[in-house]
Amino acid sequence: MEILKSFVLFICLVQVFEPIQSISHCTVEDATTDPNQYPKAEALPGMQISNWKDMILTWASTTDCRSGPIARVAGPNSWRISADWSQTLINFDTFAIRYGSSPDSLNHLLTDPKLWKGSEAVGKAGMVCSTTGEFFASYDMYDTENLPFKVTTSFYLPIGEQFYLKKITVSNQSPSKLYIKILSLLENGLKGSDFGPLNCPVQAVQSNDSTYFHMNMEKCGSFHIGGGEFLESKSFRTSTQVGPSTGSSSALSVFQLYSDGNGVSYVTEDIRVQAASVFLLELEANESKAIYSFRAAATDEKSLWNIMRRACERNAQDWIDLTAKSYENWFVSGVQPNVCLEAGQGFKNGNSCLDQDAAELFTKSLILMKNSQNPTLGLFASSFHTLYGWKAWMRDGCLQAIIMGEAGYLEEERKFLEWASFAELRSEWSGGGFHSTYSSWTGDVHDFVEPQYDASALYLLALSHYSLKSDDYRLWYERDGNSRAQVIEQLLLRRDYEKLWAPDFSIWEESSDPVTGERLPRKYYSFTQSAAFSALMAAAKCRRKLKHFQRAEQLEERARELREALERIFWQEEDRHYLRSIEDGSRVWLPNPYAADHRIDSSSLALLFFDVVKNESRKLDHLRTVQTKLSHRTWGIARYDDDHYFYDGIFSPCGCEARNASPPWGVTTMFTAMTEWMHVTKDASFANNVYGRLQWMVEHSAYGMMPVGEANDGVTGLFVSASTPDIYEYAGMYVWTVLFVQGKAWSMSPLGWSRVN
Repeated sequence: MEILKSFVLFICLVQVFEPIQSISHCTVEDATTDPNQYPKAEALPGMQISNWKDMILTWASTTDCRSGPIARVAGPNSWRISADWSQTLINFDTFAIRYGSSPDSLNHLLTDPKLWKGSEAVGKAGMVCSTTGEFFASYDMYDTENLPFKVTTSFYLPIGEQFYLKKITVSNQSPSKLYIKILSLLENGLKGSDFGPLNCPVQAVQSNDSTYFHMNMEKCGSFHIGGGEFLESKSFRTSTQVGPSTGSSSALSVFQLYSDGNGVSYVTEDIRVQAASVFLLELEANESKAIYSFRAAATDEKSLWNIMRRACERNAQDWIDLTAKSYENWFVSGVQPNVCLEAGQGFKNGNSCLDQDAAELFTKSLILMKNSQNPTLGLFASSFHTLYGWKAWMRDGCLQAIIMGEAGYLEEERKFLEWASFAELRSEWSGGGFHSTYSSWTGDVHDFVEPQYDASALYLLALSHYSLKSDDYRLWYERDGNSRAQVIEQLLLRRDYEKLWAPDFSIWEESSDPVTGERLPRKYYSFTQSAAFSALMAAAKCRRKLKHFQRAEQLEERARELREALERIFWQEEDRHYLRSIEDGSRVWLPNPYAADHRIDSSSLALLFFDVVKNESRKLDHLRTVQTKLSHRTWGIARYDDDHYFYDGIFSPCGCEARNASPPWGVTTMFTAMTEWMHVTKDASFANNVYGRLQWMVEHSAYGMMPVGEANDGVTGLFVSASTPDIYEYAGMYVWTVLFVQGKAWSMSPLGWSRVN
């Protein structure tokens, strides 16, 4: 739910002469204008895969934006291990092809890996995961050419192993026999997440039998990478090669220049080196074949060869089966949702059970959540989209940690909190509390819009949640001074204007006007204030468990003050809704330095789902106002009135991806559903709303039932590419809402949290 995420790729400086609903100046490539169609023509533009121990592989589309320039080759473009998370070991792991009707006529050259594309039938070459640990993309186009075959590249990270498996499947979709020669190509990387390439020599060698390759990068940081083919593929292999990444001796050049496309094996040393294998497949009409290889990484040569020997102890299918079993074991260790037993049940028919599509989205959402976590540090990457820079938004991380705990994965919640409990804080002179974003690789601070104090409140909420769920209170105690819980409690005990808490830029991070760019003041936002209330009440519960009764009473009294202030200042009796925010008083030249923002904002539902508001009629009136004012595409809910982000706002990362203002967001749609379910006893019609909103999430997911990003176009329903997938906002909130509606999870309000032994 975070806007202005650190970059401006395209600026839509458009003078709008028509009403804001006009779509004439904003187009989305290949989008339908049929409001009844739920586009699933595209898979994800970004992916992250972990071995859940010490290794992460990331993968991005060839373009950052749908209509943007080509930025990279097809395939994974970053591979990191815990010895130094700041360094990526590869630039890419990709492929090229020559094909023809006979082995001697492979004259169709598809040798630029940047030009692989896909039709809607294969999700436009985006990334998909299976429920068994396979992560893949399919290509049936090269540039603008439709191909007579389909190529699927799949990657598996066997759990706990320090290698990954690459599978290339080619399916002949023509009525004739085809001969296809494949170049499987890896290039070393070794560059920092925030720095350019390191200019140091890398040595690449082949084993004597040309079965394995080894890249020695010790001069660049003590890394070794290597790989080879599994036994199943050796009969297809025609040659192997190591060499420089450029020039006539590079693997791609050899593949292009020589009629047979075969490379040669030799030793090379260069700043950039490549390792490649060439395979020849003979495919009858409608036949498919696959080739399997592996890539390993270590900090010394001996360890590398041990890892490669271990990889070769089993065939490729055994490793694939073991990976699937690991995923299955992880799933069953969590809370199991109710799945429909009969056809015709599910959200569409007023049932809380999951039909096949809803269950698939649930499982794949959990997969992305699990793989988003740095397995040693504990941070969660908020999005897998390259433009979001693998940042960990603190707000997102705290809420995702809670969701992992609610889904039954307390170890993942604890790991995040262990990192957060010792993460770098803002200086006291700048206001204290957590920074807005950190590197998901290293935990270092990333500069961004600050302050966002809701992150500090949500940390205390997450810590309280974990402790109440697990009965583990170790992180509440001091270690070398005050505990992190005490530090954040002191921050929450501060009193500001009219006993409100600290003003900031949360939840939507608008430090400047989205349309004009004018600098905006801090504000007392209803979301941040409500998060503070919930954190105070949750922490008080934990303090009572610890028999810290005086501290508990202090926290509860501060929460009561805050609740009274919010009711007194934010409730608008005449309009029957709560304010979005009031200004912080810094613009003293204005007639009212504490001017109110009356726009309807769905994040102000935090006043309800965090149980700040007691008055039932006010709750229902505010909820119905949000429903009435912010509904789009039937059940989707926008952020707020006249929201120009992703439309014609000047900070939209990929330009005009929405065709009108206030596109619906998954996170706010789920905020609304959670709130409605909390009040379903007051209005039975809310149940139908909740099922409709959950079905909306299913229907607005991506190709392959994958969770998407922050928003969907309010006209076409197509997901906004920038930020896709957004892990907490779409995947996480869908999971939490499903479990809450099924009675298997706590609500967002800590007032009802209680551990059942």
